[in-house]
Parts: sequence; structure tokens; C-alpha cells
Amino acid sequence: MSSNTTDLLLDIDYLVKYLNLTFTSPGLVTNLIHFYFLIESIKKHPIFICLKVTCVADFLMLSDVFVIKTVTIITYVDNKNCIGYVNLADVLFKVFSQWISTTSTMTATTVTVLIAFLHVFDLKFSRGWTRKTAVTVSIVTVVFSVLFNIIETSAFLIAFVQLNFAVCNQQGILQNYLMNNTNWISTFAKIAVQSETVLNAFLFFLIIFMIIYLIRLRKEKKSKNGMTRTITYLMYSFLLADVLGLVCFGALLEKDANGNGTQTSLILPLELFELFKVLAANIRPFIILSACKDYQETVKSFFSLTGGVTVVPKISDLSSRTQT
Repeated sequence: MSSNTTDLLLDIDYLVKYLNLTFTSPGLVTNLIHFYFLIESIKKHPIFICLKVTCVADFLMLSDVFVIKTVTIITYVDNKNCIGYVNLADVLFKVFSQWISTTSTMTATTVTVLIAFLHVFDLKFSRGWTRKTAVTVSIVTVVFSVLFNIIETSAFLIAFVQLNFAVCNQQGILQNYLMNNTNWISTFAKIAVQSETVLNAFLFFLIIFMIIYLIRLRKEKKSKNGMTRTITYLMYSFLLADVLGLVCFGALLEKDANGNGTQTSLILPLELFELFKVLAANIRPFIILSACKDYQETVKSFFSLTGGVTVVPKISDLSSRTQT
């Protein structure tokens, strides 16, 4: 890849960072309001416990994007076109940021898939949803996502310690280390990467299957509260972000002699994929608002309480009160 092409990709990547930062701001506000309405809706259906977990995961992901993009844009002048790391503090900051992002995304996706399964059981056998089940599913999903990504992040940190640190290195030294070494560290890191790939692929195809199944089931048994439609649309938001991300990787990714994506060509597809995830997190509260009747009733009741008509007393009434 020529230097001119590299500079152009990095300039476009910098503009996409601005888009990410722009869309995270309204997303954070929207999800805060959304979280309040979900809490108020829990007494109507246990699904809102799981949806609350998805909302928190989206909020953490948006917060992470907001912070990392703000820092990157502020420090752009001093570190223009720096693909690697500036210093060791930058390494820890970006690794922690990546851990938050991957954990939040995995949690939101997994909870949504499990919501679909529980809803199918509820429609088929009328025993899928209980408050205890929703709480258990939420806790197990969060714990699994946190531990899984801690193990994966630890594998990369252990491997990174073995490297000779170089400022803004574009040669993919970590990738080269994993490819050219067969010790327990490289094996541990490779297993972690492969495990994440397999899990993400499994969730991707599971979402497609559940969307098709729910569409067919919706024709047979229509839920009065619009829950089937809500869950289906939520899974569409995850699926669309993944598909668009795969398209970007397929169109922009360049591979080296070993068949691995080059570090430079990964920059823009990753940034675009993050943008698609940010947009999806922005629209999920509106999906629930437009499709779920229980949630709509909560919102309507809130505005009916806060937006009531204030009756202004007449002057004659006030004067009569003062005389008495």
C-alpha cells in the first residue's frame, strides 16, 4: 500500500471518528432516558429486566466511544497518523477501552438472543418469562461476558509484554509475534482469538435463525403487547450492524503474505464497524418505543402525569378567599 493511499485512509478514518463522536452524544442522553422508562416498565413484564441490561451495555459502549474519540481528536495534532501506541499509558488506556467495548457488545448481543429464546418458550409453552428467570439470565450473561473478555484481554497483555515496544509502530509486531512463535503465550492468545471468533459467528447465525423463526411464529401467535415484533426489530439492529461491518472488512481489508489483515488496512473498517454499532445503539430505544405497547403505556403515563393542565383561579375567587 502506497503512502498516499495510507494517508488518505487515515484521513477518512479521522473524519469517521468525528461521526462516531457526534452520534454518541445524543445516544448517551437517549439511553439515560430509556433506562428510566425501562425501570418503570419492569412491573408490567419481566423482559424489561433483560432490556435494562442491554440498555446499560449500550450506554457503556457509547461512553467508551465518546471518551476514546475525544482523546484521539484532542491529541491528533501531536500524534497525526499514529497507528500504534504512543506510550505504555496509551497501551493500557486503549486496552481497557477495548475491553469495555467488547464486553458491552457481547453482553447486549447475548442478552437479546436469550430474550428471543425465552419469548419463544413463552409463546409455545406459556412459561418462558418469570422475574427470577429474567434476573438469572441477565446475571449469567454479564458474568460470562466480563470473564470471557478478561481472559482474552489478559492473553494479549501477556503477549504484549514479550514485545519490544515501539512508538506508533505500523508493522503489526504483536501479530507477527503470534504467527512466528509457538510458546504457551502465543497459543493462549490464539485460542482466545479463535474463541471470540467462534462465539461471534455463533451469535451471528443464531440471530438470523431467531429472526426467521420469530417471523414465522408471529404469523401463528400474535402477542398482544407487540413483544414479538420488538424482539425481532432489536435483533435486526444487531444483525444490520454486523452485516455492514463485514461488508466494510471485505471491501477495504488487505492481507499480507500469511493471509492476515495488515494493520494499516484494518484501521478504517474497524472505525466504520464501530460507527454502525453506535448508530444501532442509538435507535434501539426508539425501536422499543415504536413496537412495545407496555413501554408505550409507561411513556404515556409519565407525560400524562407531568403534562397535566394547570387551572388558574379567577381573581374573584382569590379576593373572596382573602376576605374570608
